[in-house]
Amino acid sequence: MRKEERVTLQEAAEALGISEQTARRWIKAGKLKARKPGLRYLIPESAIEELLEGVEGPKVLLPFDVLEVNRRIMAQVGEVTGKELRGALDAEYESRFEDFSLEELLEMEDRLMEQYRDLKMESNTPEIGQADPSLLRATARVSEELRAVMVARVARGVPFRTEALKRARERSRDEVQT
Repeated sequence: MRKEERVTLQEAAEALGISEQTARRWIKAGKLKARKPGLRYLIPESAIEELLEGVEGPKVLLPFDVLEVNRRIMAQVGEVTGKELRGALDAEYESRFEDFSLEELLEMEDRLMEQYRDLKMESNTPEIGQADPSLLRATARVSEELRAVMVARVARGVPFRTEALKRARERSRDEVQT
């Protein structure tokens, strides 16, 4: 059995046309497969080929397909106002995240925010209309996934992320003291 060729982080970033920082983010998000046997990442050439061929998209973090949920809810509610549709979607998101802790929601929110920033940076082009349509679709999906997680966080009475972090730290401190 032949061992697969692996490249450095810098070589992978160059092959993908991204910065090394973005490549690191992709590795953390699970979008780019890599191994770290020591201090440096080694990336299989097949992982780069998959990304270049579009086989691998951003890692989906949610336990459901947000776009499928949106289609189902839109079909159920029929003709309603935008506000009513958003209310129905929000209720569905809240129920789907019912069993998740606030810490899990915050972790998902962090990872989705990172993906969203990476995708926005990649899809920004100097000429309007020149952005890659697959990047725009991926950005829209991650944006809606991020919204779903934020809705679940707000439904728990934590409207701002800083407040959520403060509550999590207080809970950790209380657990240590008991």
